[in-house]
Amino acid sequence: MINTKVMLSNFMFITDPKESEILELPKHARRRMSRNGQIAKLVIDQMLKQNLNIPIMGKDTGVIYASCFGAIDEEEQGTIKYISSNNISPLFLPNILPNMVASNLSIDLNLQGLNYCINTGVTAFLEAIINGIDYIQQGQLDSVIIVGSESCISYNALSFAELYHQNKLSYNTGGGALLLTKDNNMRNKYKINNYKYFFSNDTLAKRSKMLFEKEVNQKINTYGNGYLIGNHPILSSDTYIGCLQSIVNIKQLLRNLDESNMTTGGVFSMLENGSNIYIEFVKQ
Repeated sequence: MINTKVMLSNFMFITDPKESEILELPKHARRRMSRNGQIAKLVIDQMLKQNLNIPIMGKDTGVIYASCFGAIDEEEQGTIKYISSNNISPLFLPNILPNMVASNLSIDLNLQGLNYCINTGVTAFLEAIINGIDYIQQGQLDSVIIVGSESCISYNALSFAELYHQNKLSYNTGGGALLLTKDNNMRNKYKINNYKYFFSNDTLAKRSKMLFEKEVNQKINTYGNGYLIGNHPILSSDTYIGCLQSIVNIKQLLRNLDESNMTTGGVFSMLENGSNIYIEFVKQ
C-alpha cells in the first residue's frame, strides 16, 4: 500500500515519431544519443511543453529510463560495420549503453537526482513507476520522470518483431513519459493508489493467469498484458512490443477513465518468467 500521496502529473505518448521531429532535437542530443534515446528526449520535451507548470527541481527530481530492446538496430549496424571494416565510431559504445539515456536526459534537464535504466522486458515501464513511487515515499525525491522508449527500426529487428508476433503488424518505435510527484498543489488528475508484485516460479502462462485472477478476484479468459476498468480486465493489443505495451495500456486506461464514470483502474503485466506487476490508478 502507498502511504504518501503519489500523483501522476502528466502523461505523453508518441508512436512512430516523424523524422522531422527528431531533427528538431538539439544537435548534441542527436549526436550522443541512440535512436531510442532521441525518442525519449522528444517525448519528455513534448510532455513538458504540454504543462509548463510542472516543477523540475534539480537535486529533488530523478529520471528512470525503461526499455526492453533499446538500441538494437544501432547495435546491429555498428557490429556489421566493425566486421566489414574493422573500424568503429568512438561514440558507438556510449550511445548503445541503456543507462546513457537516463544520464543524458538528466544532463539536458539540469537534474542532480538519481538516474538509471531498467531493462526488465515488457514490465520495464511499470517497474520504473514502482521504483519512482518508492523513492518519493522514502523522501529521497520530490518528483521522478519516468520515460520509456523502443527503437526496433532496422530490417532484421523488424523481422524479429514480426516473427515474435506471428507476422502481425508491430509498432516497434515510440516512447512514453510521465511525471510522478508528491506536490499536492498541482492540478493533478490522477493519483497512484496501490501496486502489487505477484511472483511465480512456474514458467507456464497458465500459472501467471491464475495469480492475476486471484489479485483481481475475477476470472479472465487469457494471459498477457492489459488494463482494468473497475474489475473488468481488458487485454492489450499485441501490435506493440517491449515496454511500449505498458505505456499504451496506461494511455488507454486514462482515456477510458476520462470518458466514463469509473474512478479506478489498473494496468497489469504478466511475464512467463514469473515477474508480474499490477498498478492501480485513481481519478481525482
